[in-house]
Amino acid sequence: MAARYLWSLMRLAETDDPEVSTNAVFHIYRLGDIDRFAATKMREWIGNEMSYKDFVTKNGATVYTDVRARVLDDLAFFRDQSLDDVIFSKWREKQGSEGKELAAVDYAFYLEKHGRELPIDYWVQRLGNPYSFEHALEIAEQKSAPELTAKLQTIFEQLRARPAETPDASRAASVASALFRQTGDAHYRDYLAEQARVQLASGSFESSLPKVLEGLTGTQDDAALEIVAGAMKHENTVIREMAVKALGKARDPAATELLYASAVEKAKDGKTFPGTELRALLAQNAPAAEARYESLKEGLLSGQLGWSATTSDFEAMEFFRRHGRQ
Repeated sequence: MAARYLWSLMRLAETDDPEVSTNAVFHIYRLGDIDRFAATKMREWIGNEMSYKDFVTKNGATVYTDVRARVLDDLAFFRDQSLDDVIFSKWREKQGSEGKELAAVDYAFYLEKHGRELPIDYWVQRLGNPYSFEHALEIAEQKSAPELTAKLQTIFEQLRARPAETPDASRAASVASALFRQTGDAHYRDYLAEQARVQLASGSFESSLPKVLEGLTGTQDDAALEIVAGAMKHENTVIREMAVKALGKARDPAATELLYASAVEKAKDGKTFPGTELRALLAQNAPAAEARYESLKEGLLSGQLGWSATTSDFEAMEFFRRHGRQ
C-alpha cells in the first residue's frame, strides 16, 4: 500500500501542472525520500531558477511563496545540508547582481544561518539593498563587525527623518533597535520611543508602527517595554494586536510575562478567547513561553480563568506549534 502511494506521488511529480508536481515532490521529500528522487528535483529547481509560486502556511499565516524558498525551508527544517554546495554555487553565480529576486529567495541568508559564512563586504553591500533587508540586518547584527555597525549607523542617519508611512521609516526602526543592542547608545532607543509616543498619542498610526513596537521590544529595555505594555491597552484594537505580535518576536522573559498577564486578563473579562496572546507565546519559541502557554491552556480548558475553552479552540494553535515555526 505504501509503495503504491509513493509510486502515485512520483507520477504526479512528473506532471506538467506545477502546483501538483511541486507539492508531490515535497510530500515525497517529507516521507523520507529514500532514493533521493525529491532531492534531485529540488536541485534542478535551484539550478534552473524555477520561480513558480504557491500559497503555503508559514508562521500561522498563508504566504505566497517561491518554490525555491520552500526548498530552503524544508532543508532547514530537516537539517539537510546535502544541497548546500549547490546553493552556494548559485549564490556565487548571482553575487553582485541580486535585486528584487531577494524578496523571493535569499540563498545568502540560508547559507549564513547554516554555517557557511560569507564575506563581510558582501553583507555591507547587502545592507544597501531594500529587498530582504531584515535578513541582511539579522546577519549584520549577528556578525557584529565594525564595518557593518558603521554601515548601519550611516543607514539610520539617512532614514530616520523619512515620513512614518514609508518603508524607509520601518527600516529605520529596525536599524535603531539593532544599533541599541550593539552599542547601548540610548540615542537609538529614544528615537524608537519618540516614534511610538507620537503615533500612539495621535489616535491613528502609520505603516511603520509595527516595526517601531518590534524595535522597542527588541531593545530588551524596561522603559521601552513599558511603552509596548501601554500600547497593549490602547483603545484601538489594531494597535493592541500590533503590540501583542511585537512581543511575540521578543526573546525577553519580561515580554513573556506581559503576554501571559494580558491573556489572563482577557480570559477573566470573559469577552474573548486570548488567541493572539497564545500565538505570540508560541512564536517566542522559548521554554519559559512554552510553560506559560501550557499554564494558560490548562486554565482555559478547565474554566479556571473565567473562559471555558474547548479543544477545538486550540486546534489552530497546536497546528502552528507543530508546523508553523519552521
